[in-house]
Amino acid sequence: MTMDVIYVASDIDHHLDLTRAWGRVQRKAGVAAMSETKTGGEARRMLTMDQVLELVPVGKSTLKRMIKSKDFPSAHYITPNKPIWYEDEIVDWQETLPARSPRKRAKTAQGSSGEAR
Repeated sequence: MTMDVIYVASDIDHHLDLTRAWGRVQRKAGVAAMSETKTGGEARRMLTMDQVLELVPVGKSTLKRMIKSKDFPSAHYITPNKPIWYEDEIVDWQETLPARSPRKRAKTAQGSSGEAR
């Protein structure tokens, strides 16, 4: 005995919409975006949160706060629950950091003015 499965058209359309949301349409957009920023025809190295934390000497909550405040590159999602960062974006961010800390200069200025008294 065989059972026939009947799908209602609206169910199929809804499923296709969900597939498009996280499936082919979004992946194609991601591939286009990645290929625009890819350099030299080489694949870009993807880093997990733990690998980023090895490069950037802050804690996980501080890194999340920096991402939220746009002080650090945001993650790209390769699946709905898998954030990754591109190594070249992290390197670019590191190169934009000042050579000397403004806090250290302010502390040094206070220390020298305090000693002059």
